Amino acid sequence: MLTNTIIANCGEGNVGKTGSILLLYAKLRKAAGMDMPDGLVDKNEDICKVVTINNINIGISSFGDTRQAIKEHLDELKDKGCQIIVTACRNNHEMIKLIKEYDEEYRIMRTSNARFYEESSNRRLSPKGICDRFNENWAEEIANLIESWCYV
Repeated sequence: MLTNTIIANCGEGNVGKTGSILLLYAKLRKAAGMDMPDGLVDKNEDICKVVTINNINIGISSFGDTRQAIKEHLDELKDKGCQIIVTACRNNHEMIKLIKEYDEEYRIMRTSNARFYEESSNRRLSPKGICDRFNENWAEEIANLIESWCYV
């Protein structure tokens, strides 16, 4: 039986949390046999969507900058019956505390698309395109994990 899970993509501002979550959304839609809707190409456009794979509802929210936005969208996805929720989350004590408020109903997993952020954010020191590669790798890893849970 699948354990209800929240995966929090934690990080500072402007590290690509929204972009990586949009990539994840595209991968999960593809896994569900759905085309991507027109107009979902802006890496800065926040979303709160549900994708269903093998009768498992997966909630995706890139709203992670304020406590109010995170709570509102987590509650919305919980009310829609999402067994797996992926959310953006600022990497500070207040936001992490908020995510942990859901730990009676959901297993909490914290991750980050911004590994080696200091090196990757300094364009003079980092290889070209490394931030995009971190986002793509994160989305691929999380999509594979979620898909494996959907077919257990």
